[in-house]
Amino acid sequence: MLHLLFVEQRHFVAPYSSKGRSLRTAQAQRGLQSLPRKKLGETTEIFGFAQDDSAVFEVNFHSMCSTPFETTVSVKPGDIDGQNHVNNTVYLRWVQEVATAHWQTIAASEAQEGIGWVVLRHEIDYKAPACMGDEVVLRTWVGKATRLTFERFTEMFRSSDGQLLSKARTLWCPINAQTGRPVRVSPEVRKQFSV
Repeated sequence: MLHLLFVEQRHFVAPYSSKGRSLRTAQAQRGLQSLPRKKLGETTEIFGFAQDDSAVFEVNFHSMCSTPFETTVSVKPGDIDGQNHVNNTVYLRWVQEVATAHWQTIAASEAQEGIGWVVLRHEIDYKAPACMGDEVVLRTWVGKATRLTFERFTEMFRSSDGQLLSKARTLWCPINAQTGRPVRVSPEVRKQFSV
């Protein structure tokens, strides 16, 4: 079984093993050259290893994704909660809004009429608060697609200073717009919205 560790941007990384040993320790015990520590910049990287530590690889995350789509939203009074910042549910609304805008901008009208999308899973990390008056850049792209799921990533930045506010990973399932049942998408749609 292969385990993957998703590493956040802008952090130092020490890969680990599912056996409780660091990957560096496992490599040293087997006489392998260690992977260097690195400070991550503008890309997120994935480190992976087999359960027996026999396979090691490193992949540039953004090379596994479709072209990013961006739009900007303004924080409205109704977005603010009792703590005087944007409520966490608003970030989820923005995830859906930018995904919908991406679909409507890129997909052919026939695809839009025949295919709907439902969310199977949201994973969201809140990094910094957005406040009244902020302009927020929403950036989304599609990652891996399986037969009936599409992985979508979203990052939200404050426009004025580029501060990362939140990031999300969402699994979407295409459905037939008339029946509501899961459906496979055409090769053309798959090519536009996946790697």
